[in-house]
Amino acid sequence: MVLTSTATLTMGPKPVPEAPNAEEIRRLEAKLSRARAQRRAVNVAEAGTITASSAVALRSQVVFPYVENSIYEIYAAPDRMTAIELQPGEVISTENGKPKAADTVQWVSDTVMTGEGAERKTIVMVKPIITGVETNMLIPTNRHLYSILLRAESRAYMPLVAFSYPADEVKSATPTTPVAAATTEAVHEPVTVAPEDMNFGYRVKGPKVVWTPVRVFDDGTKTYLQMPPQMKSWESPALFVLEERQAPELVNYRVKGDYYIVDRLFHQAQLRIGTKHFVNIYRDERAGS
Repeated sequence: MVLTSTATLTMGPKPVPEAPNAEEIRRLEAKLSRARAQRRAVNVAEAGTITASSAVALRSQVVFPYVENSIYEIYAAPDRMTAIELQPGEVISTENGKPKAADTVQWVSDTVMTGEGAERKTIVMVKPIITGVETNMLIPTNRHLYSILLRAESRAYMPLVAFSYPADEVKSATPTTPVAAATTEAVHEPVTVAPEDMNFGYRVKGPKVVWTPVRVFDDGTKTYLQMPPQMKSWESPALFVLEERQAPELVNYRVKGDYYIVDRLFHQAQLRIGTKHFVNIYRDERAGS
């Protein structure tokens, strides 16, 4: 059996879309410009955000390094209070002495004071009503401006948050007598580090000894090791730079307050007391050169 069709299929030319007019072109260009601006704003915000991976944990407290014009990512949880501790003597400079949050419906905040005299501190307390929401908070003070990105997560919760102030600490550091004369030397010149020049891309690995650095950063020329205050009562470690395929090199450093200052950069170094006790320091090349 042969089937035949009497229908004739005709294929005509496809219609050519009309060229956009000047008004449509203007709207498309404006839409593209807004999309580019939004992407640029997102990139700038992400680049300037300091996350918990750059912070130091002191027991249950997360300590962020304060860097001007940065955003700090803080996690809070419903039915839990997150306390954000400011610098001693620092006060919030708004009219009512309260921080400013974009979302005051799904987030609750308040402030309390603790301590006396020069050690009196402002504590900002925040709590989300539900999980899965986020907002931003500004805490302007007589010394700093804190820009906070608050995220509500039931499984990620920071009970205590504080800040360290490397720029302030380095500027105010006073020279101390070196403990190990073979590896240190006294200095009297002022030390200043611009916040925008600070590179915190370092990892510290090893046992938690009294001379384990609290923080390591550089300014592109010198490397700064912030040591625990209690280390002043202990023997100072020697500092060795470990270059690839070379023997460990003993390097000099200067002591100013709680800081060891090395007049060079390094990829890997080691603090050592004797032959069995050491702490390794690694520079993350992705964080800066």
